Amino acid sequence: FKRISSTNKNNSLSNYKTLLSEILPSLIEKDFLTFCLGIQKIQDNTAKVFSNSQGGKYVSKNIEKIFNELEKNKLFGYGQSSWGPTSFIICENSVYQNKIINLVENFIKKENIVGVKIEKAQAQNYGHNLIR
Repeated sequence: FKRISSTNKNNSLSNYKTLLSEILPSLIEKDFLTFCLGIQKIQDNTAKVFSNSQGGKYVSKNIEKIFNELEKNKLFGYGQSSWGPTSFIICENSVYQNKIINLVENFIKKENIVGVKIEKAQAQNYGHNLIR
């Protein structure tokens, strides 16, 4: 058996608490900001666990620069998917999504960041239909 370090255990407990006390209630209450802040806490905790393995908070230094810019602008709800380099930014609606994309694209141009591809995606707010 692999022994779980106290840091990993504390991060897991913190993530569990964040999920139960912030993320799930924010979904019920339709509180987008609290949802994003909860996602951010979990992303930050997870980054601490993997930072030595991935060479920092995020695998991609370009993504890290973009996320630092979002944080500087007090925008939250972003993170890294699994081991990266795929990342995400959660947007409340298409207006907010366009605002964030414009901000990120302008930042990428200003900082001459290369190798980052932005893809727009929308949630599917219903289950899958099986057709025979």
